[in-house]
Amino acid sequence: MDIERVVVLSTAHVSEDTATKLDNNRLKITVINMKYGWFIPVDEYNLTQSKDDGFPTELHNLMHMAKDMDCQWLHLDSAGNTVSWLPTYDW
Repeated sequence: MDIERVVVLSTAHVSEDTATKLDNNRLKITVINMKYGWFIPVDEYNLTQSKDDGFPTELHNLMHMAKDMDCQWLHLDSAGNTVSWLPTYDW
């Protein structure tokens, strides 16, 4: 049996432009679109893609933070908590 760790944060930690790109699959990463956010695997493919020029910096930082926390998933949810030490975006 596998058990995976997920960090859940508010969608407010990504900009509106990044949210639009996630919604429309305009980033070269694997994303599971949900009604109120996204599940993003924190795997080698996505981490490598996040280093490309033009990749949203805030999402890159969130993905690498999740990796540093030994999480396999980043879940951005509109009902998720914000944390004071991460930037937030009002959209």
